[in-house]
Amino acid sequence: MSKRTFTLIKGYAYKCPQCLNDTKFIGRSEQCAEDLCEVWIECVCGFDPTANNTGLRMESVMGQLSKEAIWESVENCWNNPIATWACKT
Repeated sequence: MSKRTFTLIKGYAYKCPQCLNDTKFIGRSEQCAEDLCEVWIECVCGFDPTANNTGLRMESVMGQLSKEAIWESVENCWNNPIATWACKT
């Protein structure tokens, strides 16, 4: 597994429901098949909105944590699951 810590501009990501952080995150990449990796982000407190539904994680052949992959992960693996989770509570 590889990881990359990064800081976002305030207001770009939804607040973490666990600690209310919205700027400091960890990008993660983990091989899940011979030629496929999952890419996602989690809060520095450890909250991962994709933990119970890994189908929400991005798929990548190389599993890179590039700037582009991070931005896409924020939207698809953080903001969208948080918004869905908030609607259910």
